[in-house]
Amino acid sequence: MTLGPRLEADQAQAARYLEGVAKRLKDAGVPTRLEVFLGEPAVEILTAAEKENVDLIAMMSHGATGLSHFDRGSVAEKVLKGATGWCMTGRCSGGRPDRGLSGQRDPTR
Repeated sequence: MTLGPRLEADQAQAARYLEGVAKRLKDAGVPTRLEVFLGEPAVEILTAAEKENVDLIAMMSHGATGLSHFDRGSVAEKVLKGATGWCMTGRCSGGRPDRGLSGQRDPTR
């Protein structure tokens, strides 16, 4: 499939970001494999989880509310509703995925 330049740039940016996350997890001793998928995020997460027979889906949420949440819904919410196994969610502090549930900077970063 041929992607447009903007989509290719977005995919490359996502891969770079996730490579950093994967490195921090590996350095902390967490077995990690990185894949970037194209498509509707919740569907892709659920499909990958089923295909890989994962024990747990862990994800962060920006905690959107109001019209933006009503209009699109939350990826985390869609995954929670569609998952057949265990899920764990947390809220990004101030929409920042580099900060944990308490809002403190992740010490592995």
